[in-house]
Amino acid sequence: MPRYLTLLYTWIRVVGHIKLIRNNEITSDNKRKFLFTKNLQCETRRMVKLAFRIICLILLTHGLGIASEPVIPWRTDTELENFLDTDAGIMWSETPLRQGLKHLMQSQKICIFLDRRIDPGQNTGISVQNVSWNEIFRHIALQVGADTCRLDSIIYLGPPTAIQKLPTLAAVKRQQARQLDTSVARHLFRSIRWQWPERTTPRELLERAAKAANFSVNNLDVIPHDLWPAVELPPTNIVDFLTLVTAGFNLSFEFAAEGNLIHLIPAPAEIYLSETYPAVKNSERQVLRLRQIAPTATFEIHADQIIVVGSWQDHQQIRRLFTGRTKRETTTHLEKRYDLHVEAPGEQLLMTVATQLGLTLELDSLAQERLESRIRIDVTQVTVNQLLDTMLSPLNIEFKIVDEILYIKGQ
Repeated sequence: MPRYLTLLYTWIRVVGHIKLIRNNEITSDNKRKFLFTKNLQCETRRMVKLAFRIICLILLTHGLGIASEPVIPWRTDTELENFLDTDAGIMWSETPLRQGLKHLMQSQKICIFLDRRIDPGQNTGISVQNVSWNEIFRHIALQVGADTCRLDSIIYLGPPTAIQKLPTLAAVKRQQARQLDTSVARHLFRSIRWQWPERTTPRELLERAAKAANFSVNNLDVIPHDLWPAVELPPTNIVDFLTLVTAGFNLSFEFAAEGNLIHLIPAPAEIYLSETYPAVKNSERQVLRLRQIAPTATFEIHADQIIVVGSWQDHQQIRRLFTGRTKRETTTHLEKRYDLHVEAPGEQLLMTVATQLGLTLELDSLAQERLESRIRIDVTQVTVNQLLDTMLSPLNIEFKIVDEILYIKGQ
């Protein structure tokens, strides 16, 4: 029985006992006994009040889905950033995905959220050594036809197409929330340590999150019924939590300040983040430099500012340039070795590989038609060229990598 129910049961019994004592007839022969009983009643009332307060606190934290005590001391912020850049190794042999991720979370204190569209029961086999934790997570994602991104202090593992835009979508939603009235926005940026038991529904989570921000969701029915496993998250603001819960349904949300309403909407097919940066004296030359590190972004110079419209990843690269930070040097993707044991639709698998390698995928109609079938890959410690050859040769498809573009052509 849960602890709060046990306390409630005890409280009811004590109250019943007090009422029984009060109903007893008091005579001169039992005055001494009554005095003792009266003192006992006073002490019992004090204990009952204390128990009642504890029950209310437990019920409150249980109802909000907020952890009363930290269970896992998650790595967050700078500590997580530094840890993900450290070298490590991992070896899984036919390990169910959720089981492997759970072990990593407990042993490394890193929170990993698995998108509902990725099969948690599929077996994975992986063996990599002397690579960063960032690379390890990319290897795991590649095994299951997925990709990874960061959502604050959470590693999100989901479909490649969703992962590409999720960090940008989250940043845009934070930007929109900041534009609300200050008294409203401050509730949305409350940092909460979310936790929920097994078989919790996403509708419940959205309701709890909205309530914690003094909002309500006006169209929860667009979320299909689903049951989620038990989860504990590091401290996460309500805006990011809403993004995390809706992402798996290819949904997003918008705020209506009047009435404090949250309206669920389809996730945009394309999303861009607009930010401003200080311009130097020779701003044209500065923009040329920025275009080199963020070629897909657009730039406009206004007085002493440069307005950049691009993905969250583009802005990360630009911020590193402005702060003087650079990512540590790593071996190129052509030199790395990969393990892959998976069966998936060919085009989806190829898109995952391209995304993991940081390549733009271009394929002709003949190749696209042949890649509609499922492909089974079972290779260990192979190069990128060997991996692609194993995948594409049986389908009579050729490939080449030129200037970070993966060209796929049917023969």
